[in-house]
Amino acid sequence: SNVSGRGNVYNLYRLQDFEGTYRAVGAGLVVAAGGNVAAMQNQNGVIITVDQTAVGFRVNVSANGVTIRFAR
Repeated sequence: SNVSGRGNVYNLYRLQDFEGTYRAVGAGLVVAAGGNVAAMQNQNGVIITVDQTAVGFRVNVSANGVTIRFAR
């Protein structure tokens, strides 16, 4: 399936490190104006934060995580 949204990526030094299985990092963080930020980290140390108010849906990462792979 496809999902689009807005967020930030941290600790990305090599493009190939972006792929992987992301798992939730702590609980959702509440931000100003009632927004919510979800943070996920993969096995390469890359962290993605997603602004759930900008996305228009709620990120709920299962225990298995979310796997991101580039289309080939």
